[in-house]
Amino acid sequence: MKEIIYTSTFFVMNLIILFLNLSNNFTIDALSVISLILLTCMLFFHLKINNYSLTFSSFLVFYWLFLWLAPVLQISRFIIEGYFQNTISFDIEIVILALLSVISFNFLFFMSYIFFKKVLPNYKEESSSIKYSSLTFRITTILSVVILLVFMDEYLLMIGENLLKNKMPIFQALIIKKTLFTIVLSSVIFYIVKRKYIRLGSLDVFFFLLAVILLIIFKNPLIEKRNSIGVILLVISFFSFPKMFNSNLKSFLFLSSSLFIVFPLSFFATHWRSISEKQSFTLDVIFENFYQLHYDAFSNIIASINYVSAHGITYGNQLLGGLLFFIPRSVWDGKPLNSGKMIGQYLMQKHNMWFDTLSLPFIGESILNFGPLGIVLFAFFLSIIVCFFEMIYFSKDFLVKSVSVYFSFHLIFLLRGDFTNAFAYFAGTVIGFYVIPKLINKLFKIRFY
Repeated sequence: MKEIIYTSTFFVMNLIILFLNLSNNFTIDALSVISLILLTCMLFFHLKINNYSLTFSSFLVFYWLFLWLAPVLQISRFIIEGYFQNTISFDIEIVILALLSVISFNFLFFMSYIFFKKVLPNYKEESSSIKYSSLTFRITTILSVVILLVFMDEYLLMIGENLLKNKMPIFQALIIKKTLFTIVLSSVIFYIVKRKYIRLGSLDVFFFLLAVILLIIFKNPLIEKRNSIGVILLVISFFSFPKMFNSNLKSFLFLSSSLFIVFPLSFFATHWRSISEKQSFTLDVIFENFYQLHYDAFSNIIASINYVSAHGITYGNQLLGGLLFFIPRSVWDGKPLNSGKMIGQYLMQKHNMWFDTLSLPFIGESILNFGPLGIVLFAFFLSIIVCFFEMIYFSKDFLVKSVSVYFSFHLIFLLRGDFTNAFAYFAGTVIGFYVIPKLINKLFKIRFY
C-alpha cells in the first residue's frame, strides 16, 4: 500500500511541475507525460516487485533528475531563449527526437532488465562469509604510505593544478590518482565491516585511523573531482550506515536527495567567492542548478543527434576508443577523442560553446556510435551489466560486494558520461581497491580464516 501511495505522490508532484513548466508545444508536452508515466511505472516496479537493487535505484535517480526533470525545466525556458545551456540552437524537431530517444532507450532497458532478471542464474552464495586477515589491509595501508612518499612531487603538482595540464601524460595520472591513490579505500571498508562483528584492537584502530587520514589526503577537493569524491563518500556511508540503504525506497530517496540538494549545495559552497553576498541557499538556487551545465545531459543528446545528422555515425569507433582507453595515442595512431570532447569541439565550431570538455550521456553515446540501432544495443547491454552487478552484490566476500556498491553509485557518472572517462575511472578504481588487495593475499599467501 505504501508503494502505491509513494508512487502516486511522485507522479502527481512531477505532473504539477510539468504543468507549471509547459512548453506550449503539444508533442513535446505529450512526450514528457509519456516519459513520466514510464518513469513512474519503473519506480512502482522497483518498490513493489523488484528485489533489493541499489543499482536500479541509481538508474531511476538519473532518469528522473537528468532525463525528465531537467529537460522539462530547460525546455520551458530555452524554447523562449532559443538555445540550450550548451549553446546549441533550440530546434523543436530535434528536441522531439531527443525525447523519443530517451523514452525508447529507457523502455527497452526496462523490458530487457525484466527479461534478464528471469533468465540469468541467481548468485551462488558461499556457504559462509569470507573473512580476511587484518594483515592484508595493514599491508595495503603501509603500501599507501609508501605511494604517498614516492609520488609526493606529483601530489603537490595536483594541488597546484599543473599535473594534467603540463607535467604528466593523462594515462600516467590516471594510474596514480584512480588506482594507486585508491588502494587505501579497501582498508577503510575492511575496518568498517570488521568493527560490526568484533571490537577493533588498538593496532586495528591505529591502522583504521591511518587509512582514513590517507584517504582524505588522496581524495579531497584540492586534487579530485566532486563526483569521484561523492561516489567514495556514498560507498563509505553505505557500509557505515547500512540501514539508510536497506530498502529500494530508502536508497532511491537518499540518492535523490543527495543529488537534488547536496549537489547544488556543494557548488554553492565551493564557488562562494563568485557568488553575490546577497545570495543565499534557497529553493531557487536548487532549481537554478538544473539550467546550468551540471545538468547538460539532455542538451548533449540533442548535440549528438545534430552531429550524426551532419557527419554520420562512427560505427562503434567511439565505443572502441573507450573500451581500449589504456592504449596510448603514441601507439594507436588515430585513436578517437573522448565523445564528450568531440561533441564539445563540434559545438565550439558550429555554435558558441567556449570549451570542449563536456560530458555525453550514455544515450548520446549510443546514437553517436550506431544511430537508432545503438539505442537498442546499448539499452540491451546496459541491462545485462546492471543485472550482473546486482547479482554479485549478494556475495559474502565484502570486496566483491564493495565492487557492486561502487558501481551502483558510479552508474550515475557512467550514464552522464562520457563513456571513456567513466569506464576508465571505474576500471582504475576497481584495480586499486579490489584487484591489488586480492593480489596481496596471493603474493604473501595470507590465509582466509
